[in-house]
Amino acid sequence: MAGMEVRVVTPDKVIYDGTAKTVVVRGMDGDFAIKKNHCPLIAPLGIGELKIVDENDKNKYVAVDGGIVEVSNNQVRVLSRDAILAEDIDIATVQMKLERSRREKDNLNGRVEQECQDREIYKLLSQLNVGQRKNG
Repeated sequence: MAGMEVRVVTPDKVIYDGTAKTVVVRGMDGDFAIKKNHCPLIAPLGIGELKIVDENDKNKYVAVDGGIVEVSNNQVRVLSRDAILAEDIDIATVQMKLERSRREKDNLNGRVEQECQDREIYKLLSQLNVGQRKNG
């Protein structure tokens, strides 16, 4: 095996299963890279972009909704509440959901409800940014 085994999963399905030279994840305190022979690690993930650089230096992008990353013996496991590959993101649908979420937030009164809506908006913005990667 030249690189690392990488697997990105949600409670519903496997999003990515392959090999990579580098994986860049969004940790709670910022982005960090994982390369071959990385020390064992378990870390929480924030909402954001996951970048997988394959053996041919091609980039694969995934929008990740938090979770954890586990690294051990050249295996990277990402467990997330929700994740979607850039090529599977429908930009128009995400933009529509984002507009609706922003309107709904304006009608919320409670702080907890507004914070939940802020999280949803942040997740949709992340999906929008990652989705734009498929064409760029």
